[in-house]
Amino acid sequence: MAMAMLSLNLHSTMRNARHAVCCVRATNASAPCNTHKDNGSSSVLRRLPLGDAGPRVGRFVRVTSLGRSVGSAGRSIVTLRGLVAARAGARPDADTDHGNTADPLSYCVVNFYHLVDIERPHEMLDRHRAYMKDRDVRGRIYISEQGINAQYGGETGDAVGYAEWLTSDATESSYFAGLNYSVEPVPEHMFPKLRLQYKPNLISLAGGMAGVPVTDPDSRATKVPPEKWREMLTDGINGKRPVVLDVRNAYEWDAGHFAGAERPIEDNFNQTPTESTDEDVPYHLQNVDEDADVMMYCTGGIRCDVYSAYLKRKGFKNLYTLEGGIQNYMRKEGLDHWNGSLYVFDGRMAVRPNKENNEPLVAAARCLICGEEAVLPHLNCSNVDCNKLFLACDACKHKYVGCCCEACTGAPRKLRPIQPEVRAI
Repeated sequence: MAMAMLSLNLHSTMRNARHAVCCVRATNASAPCNTHKDNGSSSVLRRLPLGDAGPRVGRFVRVTSLGRSVGSAGRSIVTLRGLVAARAGARPDADTDHGNTADPLSYCVVNFYHLVDIERPHEMLDRHRAYMKDRDVRGRIYISEQGINAQYGGETGDAVGYAEWLTSDATESSYFAGLNYSVEPVPEHMFPKLRLQYKPNLISLAGGMAGVPVTDPDSRATKVPPEKWREMLTDGINGKRPVVLDVRNAYEWDAGHFAGAERPIEDNFNQTPTESTDEDVPYHLQNVDEDADVMMYCTGGIRCDVYSAYLKRKGFKNLYTLEGGIQNYMRKEGLDHWNGSLYVFDGRMAVRPNKENNEPLVAAARCLICGEEAVLPHLNCSNVDCNKLFLACDACKHKYVGCCCEACTGAPRKLRPIQPEVRAI
């Protein structure tokens, strides 16, 4: 009994890892659980494949007795040249972070996207699959007529090598010249398998991307480097305070967000307003003048970059996006103007720079149960009939055995708790 009370939800974690069943309704401190909410709530349960950007526990999350994501190596950044030099057994360049030098068997996570017209995406896909044959790479790489979107990882040489191939191969470089990509060291694989495939829409925009001129840079927002972004947050734009728009999901905002950004009302990105939804602009822009300065941000940059083309077509004139997304900002500017940690869609689930390995990942939102400081990662309620995605402090995770409220602890269909130090696979 004592062991159970000191534990979290192993069966729930493994079930979510294998099936990614989750509640698409993100939570906040005032929301009731699914079992005990009013009947008028529109919250539903749906099954999400691992590749979709929905709230869930990743298959390769490593769990301690406190339920933290312990992919801590992913929170320190080393230079690309240092990673490649280390793999080759060479001495890293002088600009490498010597305290985080990767070894020849190191792993990393690579992120990038590139919006460009591709006439024959299926032929390109065949070339990329041939290149990936027998390489130790896992993750999501999507190709369409409008470009490529990639979040993947693996053995450092193979993972970095793919990104380098895109910019050096005679055929591929004609599409991907100028490609920017990020490399973050991690202790092991952070994705369950490789999904390299054609996808008509690189992101899940309601109504699709076909009608949005995303490959034309002039049709998108002005990209702002991290140092300029920090300056704009500090001093404003032309003496005025800009609108800071979080182009992510509500549960991502709960993990962490820029100061001044309101919580999105969308639980999944495909709910973000377009002409195909009930509202055609986000709630936080509905009363904003089209001449107002709007600073848009997202995790890696693609969601806000694509969505800016839509908003520009709707009449918004002064749009700015964060170059490289939050991940790039954290690498270069740290946590200035940032609250909490960063939700990521891989086995780490959340990261935060400049953090010691034994420190908890603090969330921006408070514990749903007691209102104290919450610790990441998110949990799905152990009550099968609730399954609510929520944040909690360590004390409440233990006290309520992975449930979102006291009522759920007595539910007849409750999953077995995680034992301390057991890791999900």
